[in-house]
Amino acid sequence: MVNVLNIDLTGVANGDTLIYNYSKQTLGQIKIPFIDHNNINLPNFIIALTGQSNAEGFETSYDPNNLNDQPHNRIFGWNPTIQQWQIADLRTESLGWSYHTFKVLGSQCSAFHLARRLIEAYPNIRPGIINVGVSGASIAFWTKWKQGDKYYNQSQAKIIDFHNGYKDMFPVPIVSYQGYIFDVHIIQIDNALKQLPVIARKVNILLWDQGESDPELDYLKASLYEVINNYKSTLGNLGYYDSTTFGFIAVSTTGLLYLNNNIKVNDVLQILNEDSDPTTKYVVATDLPLAIMNGTSNILDVYHFNSESQRIIGTCAFKAYRSIFSSQYDS
Repeated sequence: MVNVLNIDLTGVANGDTLIYNYSKQTLGQIKIPFIDHNNINLPNFIIALTGQSNAEGFETSYDPNNLNDQPHNRIFGWNPTIQQWQIADLRTESLGWSYHTFKVLGSQCSAFHLARRLIEAYPNIRPGIINVGVSGASIAFWTKWKQGDKYYNQSQAKIIDFHNGYKDMFPVPIVSYQGYIFDVHIIQIDNALKQLPVIARKVNILLWDQGESDPELDYLKASLYEVINNYKSTLGNLGYYDSTTFGFIAVSTTGLLYLNNNIKVNDVLQILNEDSDPTTKYVVATDLPLAIMNGTSNILDVYHFNSESQRIIGTCAFKAYRSIFSSQYDS
């Protein structure tokens, strides 16, 4: 008698290694939960992206010859200017404001490449991306400390640091209160999800790409957990949070920035893989290539990843989120 090995390709993206499940005697991959609905012109899986300039794709560019950079009819983006879902395109505001929050038209977006892996793995998934971020912003612009808390109205939220002349390129209003970016992001999430069928109104992934503006590590650590809890509670109050499917995925700062400036931000972010919350994950990207500084031919930009790194980060974030559900497989 010949034993037949069962192979389940559901949930397998390009480049995946299959996992053997001893109890079921199958080869396959961890499966990500999502709920489909009938309107194929709207997403059924939501990625909320936020952070600093790497979240907005600074010093990167769309490549017309790279298949992974091309739009796909199952990847959607929320255009906050016209307040509509569109087919996600790295060249348009379907992946974020080009002026209000620094998303340069034609720049990369790690969430877009995360979505690429999702559609490879699931024929019925339709990721939708809601992106709000601001270059150089302290984590204070996401925290919502209550009056009387230790870090209430911390000075880090007094001004956004517009570096390298970007203030003239991107006339974002300077704001001076804690939680400003968080508030704007929540408003856009609310506006976007209200256009979906009720069954699809959940944020599945919060992709966090922020860090190097906060070298005060005690403040950063406390604020990071405050941000996570604020997103969970606020989304919960709106009906957009499901503890069984939500994941908070943080991306590291660049390796050269980390080494040269002795910024231990990544040590704080790494705690997300070690704490008791299985839904928080940390993506290590310190070994990925850096961008070339704008206007130069060979000077590395210590703050920013290059275009290929953004694509890799998307894949790593996909795997990090999927690992939340790893209990599906035997060890």
